[in-house]
Amino acid sequence: MPVFATLLAISFYTNGTYIANKNHDTLYNSKDFNLGYLTDVYYEGIGLGMPQGAIVLPVPQSSTNYIVVYMSGEEIESPSGSDYVTGLELRYSEIDMALDGGLGGISNDKKKEVLVTDTMTYGQLTACKHANGRDWWIISHKYYSNKHYKFLLTPEGILGPYSQHIGSEYRIGYFGKNVFSPDGSKLAHVGQTDTLDLFSFDRCTGELSNNISFKIPDSIQCNSCEFSASGRFLYVATLLNVFQYDMWANNIEASVIKVAEYDSVPGFPFWFGLMQLAPDNKIYISTYSGSTFLHKIDKPDSLGIACSLVQSGVLLPSYNSLSLPNFPNYDLGLLQGSPCDTLYLNNINPQERNAQLRISPNPAVDWFNIVYETDDDISFVITDGYGREVKRLTLYPWFKNRIVYVDDLPAGVYLLTLTSQSRKQTMKLIVAK
Repeated sequence: MPVFATLLAISFYTNGTYIANKNHDTLYNSKDFNLGYLTDVYYEGIGLGMPQGAIVLPVPQSSTNYIVVYMSGEEIESPSGSDYVTGLELRYSEIDMALDGGLGGISNDKKKEVLVTDTMTYGQLTACKHANGRDWWIISHKYYSNKHYKFLLTPEGILGPYSQHIGSEYRIGYFGKNVFSPDGSKLAHVGQTDTLDLFSFDRCTGELSNNISFKIPDSIQCNSCEFSASGRFLYVATLLNVFQYDMWANNIEASVIKVAEYDSVPGFPFWFGLMQLAPDNKIYISTYSGSTFLHKIDKPDSLGIACSLVQSGVLLPSYNSLSLPNFPNYDLGLLQGSPCDTLYLNNINPQERNAQLRISPNPAVDWFNIVYETDDDISFVITDGYGREVKRLTLYPWFKNRIVYVDDLPAGVYLLTLTSQSRKQTMKLIVAK
């Protein structure tokens, strides 16, 4: 089972129609923060029902304030003449954790602020850290158009909207995903049709370029996509198949490998739904129809079926439907050597940035977390008391945390060896049962 919730100090959470504080009570002044058709329909049920319909970002240079950016869902008439539900306004509310005795609340002067009013794609809202390591780019999209809306979150507020026409015309649809590669250099998009769009992304200017568009080899609807931790592989989930693309290949479209086909199980189908890269560098996939399971990709940075996609591999404590969170890479830092790495962050001493790695808990029972900062890849090897290698993994510079599971190791004392271009470090780990 993933243990993300136990690793994070949860301050608040939202399903797009409701915001709760850490005590699972309604967050102060959050009532009616996202009025609209979908809220009216789904408030007492599944939440907004809009994949990537909301995202939470920290306000730069603030230790107490966060913004929740979200879409309203409205029923409109599509160009074909039929009624349809899609995003109509992109809004934000600012949460101040100093309110309500430290439980947090929405500031009165920053509630339901409208960023743009337009017919938007159904969700597919994403974000990426600016190359200065402080600000955030926020990306949304107009439907029946190739128009991207872009905003920049700074300490002074949200700038924009800026816009850019590039890529395919995004058609209306209830599924799909916009996702940045972990290092922020690429943006991938799939909609409910069978087209994959890939872009290069400039973290300084927010510009998209080098668009590649091609068809997924499956005419049944696309639901999601996600990058591996290294950024080398991109996975695309349709209802019945999962495909892997190699971003390092000369011909990305031709590199496609089918890594899983839905293995029909009795009862309601657990088709492939939304995908999300997790802090353990595995990719988790919700079931399209809802269930008490998640699918998972155990080794996303392995080629082909060696990635080990396990269907219904994670048992959930309750029934869930398309409920994976919309998490950007919060760990991403400044882009070294870029034209915009001139903030105070660039003045950090490299030795401080590459400070000693920390692991906790130690002793560990089922898992431990590595906290680190590095400018290059780190090879991480675990050896037992006889000097035998029992685990090997890579720590990437665009992350600052990594979960490692040790529930498959016997109790004992292990040696951790970390090697990069600039250093080598060893430490002991105790596994207790």
